Amino acid sequence: MIDNNPNIGKYILVSEMGLGQVVQTVEMSGRGKFYRVEFGESKSSHYFSVGNPSRYRFVDTKEKLETAIATFRQKQTSPEFQSNREKIEFYKKALKSNDIVELAQHMAELNSEEEIHPSLTKVFDGAVKNLVLELEFVYGCKNIEAWKMLGLTKNNK
Repeated sequence: MIDNNPNIGKYILVSEMGLGQVVQTVEMSGRGKFYRVEFGESKSSHYFSVGNPSRYRFVDTKEKLETAIATFRQKQTSPEFQSNREKIEFYKKALKSNDIVELAQHMAELNSEEEIHPSLTKVFDGAVKNLVLELEFVYGCKNIEAWKMLGLTKNNK
């Protein structure tokens, strides 16, 4: 079988798994098309829906990452919310964005706050760690250098 999907060979980020490479697309009867993704560190394969990218994000280009880095490093003001619950729901969804610049904007808003709500800490930390992992991969830099690119020191929030 020849798989001519243009995403074969590309890398994706998955919050709970890290960086993986798309190695093929498969049709699962009654469920649609899925990417088979191999994760080098865990030496495992997992399947992700082609039509529903809510659990993963493709690694971006240096150009797009440069814009995201600049966005993240700027002090941002969070939108006004009626309640903490509304804010938590908004950011839990926003921090799963597939657009790296939009994601960086929301991360910067939270990073600019004096204190991140405890209900958002885990999802924020996961988003930052994935961005650091992406920077390491795309720029070929060390972990500490990726943190510095964002103007952060490891675990500073």
